[in-house]
Amino acid sequence: MCIRDRDEFNSSRRSEYLLKPDELAYAQSFFAPPRYESLNADTVAAELCEQRRRQPLFDRWAANNVNPHRIPGYAAVTLSLKSIGKAPGDIHHRQLNAVADLAERFSFGEVRTAQQQNMILADVRQSDLLELWRSLDQLDLATPTQGTAADIVCCPGADFCNLSNARSLPISALIQQRLADLDRLYSLGAISLGISGCINACAHHHIANIGILGVEKRGQEFYQITLGGQSGNQARIGKIIGPALNAEAVPQAVERILELYLQSRSSAQEAFSDVLVRLGLKPFKEAVYAKNH
Repeated sequence: MCIRDRDEFNSSRRSEYLLKPDELAYAQSFFAPPRYESLNADTVAAELCEQRRRQPLFDRWAANNVNPHRIPGYAAVTLSLKSIGKAPGDIHHRQLNAVADLAERFSFGEVRTAQQQNMILADVRQSDLLELWRSLDQLDLATPTQGTAADIVCCPGADFCNLSNARSLPISALIQQRLADLDRLYSLGAISLGISGCINACAHHHIANIGILGVEKRGQEFYQITLGGQSGNQARIGKIIGPALNAEAVPQAVERILELYLQSRSSAQEAFSDVLVRLGLKPFKEAVYAKNH
């Protein structure tokens, strides 16, 4: 079967699993939409633009953690659970109570959790974003890193999971420290990074652009690195680049991968996955395992 035929075959197979319009309508009949206000989108957008111009920290957060909404004048907001020094996805009970209050004030009483180990207020008026940001900043829930390499998805690992072969949280913490410079982090663009402590792959490391899998060898912890994973319509499994590394070598390996990407991309718009496809795994493998780097 040629590539074109295979793509057409896979496309037809995927269509078998898509919900039909009548099925979608039936499911939607059980849910009533929130009582959205009729807002002047142009006026709201102009006010928001001025607020962002006057407050750079708010602007940085809005650019990264605020997402478009289908209703004019509204936005979906990601509450970051990725502040440096805390385990990805962790939230204190006092923060959780505060988030419940914010959901009542700003998002029709609804808060969602995401696979990326963050939380989402899905229906926030854009005119309320500044006030919401101030509240989130006080709660340490406004880290402006959604979709970046620092937005790490990480399982509990051997520290908390009996199934795990290796620790995950210390590896995540070390990588986060290397990505603390926000200007450099933003220059990298959108990159997904996942860390799983065993083959059960709870962090979905195998479909992250950069994946890290903990394995055990002779009673010691080692980590395999995969590159090229991707989710969504173009989903693919990442490939192992070489022998597993000890824990101390993993953060430096990630650093070398990111540096090679920055040096090799043709423009700031060329995504990590595109550079990887263009160059192949070999240059990245050579960078990771170089003796004198």
